[in-house]
Amino acid sequence: MGLDHDYYSYFILQVENGEDVTDGSSEEEQEPEVWEDVSLQDLLFDVENNDSCPEPTPKRSRTQKLTTLVQWLVYFILMWQSFCKLSDNGLEWLLQFLVQFFKVLSELSGCEYISELVAIIPSSLYLLRKFACLDRDNFIKFAVCPKCAKLYDLKDCTETDDCGRRKVKHCHFKKYPRSSTCGSPLAKKVFLSNGAEQFYPLKVYCYNSVREKVQEMLMRDNFPQLCESWRNHETEEGYLSDIVDGQVWKDFATVDGEAYLSAPRNYLFMLNFDFFQPVKHRNDYSVGVLYLANLNLPRSVRFKWENIIVVGVIPGLDKEPESLNEFLVPLVKEMKVLWNGVYLNSSSCCVPLRFRAAIGCICCDVPAARKICGFKSYNSHRGCSKCFKLFPGNVKDSFDFSGFNREEWPKRDIKSHRENARKLNRARTKKEHDELSKKYGLYHSVLLDLSYFDCIRFTVVDPMHNLFLGTAKSMFKLWMEFGLLSKQDVKTMEKRIKDFDVGTGLGRLPHKISANYGCYKASQWKNWTLVYSLFVLDGLLPEEHI
Repeated sequence: MGLDHDYYSYFILQVENGEDVTDGSSEEEQEPEVWEDVSLQDLLFDVENNDSCPEPTPKRSRTQKLTTLVQWLVYFILMWQSFCKLSDNGLEWLLQFLVQFFKVLSELSGCEYISELVAIIPSSLYLLRKFACLDRDNFIKFAVCPKCAKLYDLKDCTETDDCGRRKVKHCHFKKYPRSSTCGSPLAKKVFLSNGAEQFYPLKVYCYNSVREKVQEMLMRDNFPQLCESWRNHETEEGYLSDIVDGQVWKDFATVDGEAYLSAPRNYLFMLNFDFFQPVKHRNDYSVGVLYLANLNLPRSVRFKWENIIVVGVIPGLDKEPESLNEFLVPLVKEMKVLWNGVYLNSSSCCVPLRFRAAIGCICCDVPAARKICGFKSYNSHRGCSKCFKLFPGNVKDSFDFSGFNREEWPKRDIKSHRENARKLNRARTKKEHDELSKKYGLYHSVLLDLSYFDCIRFTVVDPMHNLFLGTAKSMFKLWMEFGLLSKQDVKTMEKRIKDFDVGTGLGRLPHKISANYGCYKASQWKNWTLVYSLFVLDGLLPEEHI
């Protein structure tokens, strides 16, 4: 921690002798010590420069001395967690061990100092952060109906009856004007150990303010400059090396006749979404996460964890929601404000400057993209997000995806898409809504409330699932099943893979490709498609299939 050894020894000796080591105020007059406005950079500066601690001042109680010592320990533990990327669960284990260790040590030694130390050391992650005056739980929380996923303010989970007693409220959402209300309870009543009643929402949606997170990032050294570095980006004509080379970036919405991205301090974000299983050995419980990535940043730092904004955490529900509109509403409201511009502080200027932000693309797997942007599932009659091509068939059998004459594929356009979405919103019954949805191949997306948002152009075709885990894997499987690659061919391929000198940063494929290709990860299929296949298949696969 950068502590001077002589000072540390002096401090301990004074503690053991019961001497005062701080200011002359009495214990009653002494205000509790709170560390404010201390950044990680400040702490790192002290560590790296091995600055000695300030000289102690006299007259502090023994408890205050021990509290200061525990403060050093707490801040070291938090820094250690950050640098080593230790999980919260792992940190919780460490704290429990430390408390039990010092308890045993106190009983064995009979030392009063250790006994008092045990009473001060935080025994849980919550107490640790409270002790360090850190409030990481800065989410805006909403109660979620576990049945229909409607959002409510936390205070609306309960109501008071005529007798003044609190009781659980039920969801009053009606999906269609002529449908019945949901009626699902929003909270549960719990009796505490002291007999008091407490009400807790059954499901909670945590939303993170984009404005506040952008403000935090802007205060980092050199962050505003990094967000403008893309303007020096150069790419050879005909090549696409980054999103800034794409036409959507170049054509992005104009405001007052001026391209949005041509002005400084205008940021474009990528919205991502995915479900994951937070608990081991439970495949029936999934949590969803919405997060933003700043596309103005260079690719080398764009997706680092410190540059990702976690927008919302969707709890596990009774069933996966058909649409994510409810969870996107807070984001859309905030993005409307950011589109018009807000004044924020930054490390590059001593006065607040106007910053703007917009969502420029949606990048996630196909099912998630459909839920966010309001398109029908890929296994439906009009399952394409780019055109109106009709896929005949049914779900029980299989849809006919043949017919690759692109001239016969009527393209979608955002103007008609918005109009069709409005028709769906005016539907008064489920039957009417489903008929229109099947006809137009869409649902209404709340992202359409953003005037600039083009869900057709902004929906990214997911290369990981579609190309690498989809097409590449399927093609290799067909080559094996139809005998286009013989057993001898496979042995030759395995030898070529084994003899290939893998460059730095390129992952090696398993040698036994015939047995392991079904277990390839997306990154391995990517390396196979872009690198290995170019020479491994040379002279083995018939020319008409390459």
